[in-house]
Amino acid sequence: MEPLLVESNDGLVVATLNRPEKRNALNPELWEALAEAHERFEADPSARVMILTGAPPVFCAGMDLAAFSEGRRLGGTPGRSYFFNADHTKPVIAAVNGAALAGGFELVLACDLVVAADTAVFAVTEVLRGLFPAGGGAFRLLRQAGARMGMDLLLTGRSIDAATALAHGLVNQVVPAAELMPAAGKMAATIIAASPLGVAASLKIGRRALDLPEPELWRINTEEFAKIAASADAMEGSRAFVEKRPARWTGS
Repeated sequence: MEPLLVESNDGLVVATLNRPEKRNALNPELWEALAEAHERFEADPSARVMILTGAPPVFCAGMDLAAFSEGRRLGGTPGRSYFFNADHTKPVIAAVNGAALAGGFELVLACDLVVAADTAVFAVTEVLRGLFPAGGGAFRLLRQAGARMGMDLLLTGRSIDAATALAHGLVNQVVPAAELMPAAGKMAATIIAASPLGVAASLKIGRRALDLPEPELWRINTEEFAKIAASADAMEGSRAFVEKRPARWTGS
């Protein structure tokens, strides 16, 4: 059985973690497959948005501790970017269909937008297993949920439900479980309908907003706007607005 299922259609790529018998835990094979799928998504000019989800009943239970205990560690090729630390230049939406624990929660934190089923739960449980959230959770949690809630989750390993995650800014939307993929698909379709150049520039700046000082952000902002303003798509967007018709983007 393939550890990751990937489907592509009309600019949307859906990647499904596919080890349901192991609660979609991350072993080396799934780790590599996810990295390769993200690299293909980034390299494909027709691919605009990725949705990352898990085969029921969970999203991802984190690292496969059985594989870890046998010495089969995640990590792979030195210097290679994996999903946690990849430079996302296109939006990735997490569709969280169940428990997102430890590394599974860190996958969610690495995404740009999050739609969660009302049955979803979230936790970074590494401190309960002799580890720490080394997939970005140790800093992304505090950036995304705030210092108090982030530190609480980091140090206790306790879980929170989808409503609590929403209240603390960790997810964008909570929906009934049966509506999860349609809701994520609707969010993706809205982005796909927008200007690809505008989306890329917004994502580039937005992903750095909490990392860089404002003067550096203004420098990047000015560079991006100069490129966008000179593009054919900027002119097309203006004309489409005046002519009251959908824009026909070319990505140039």
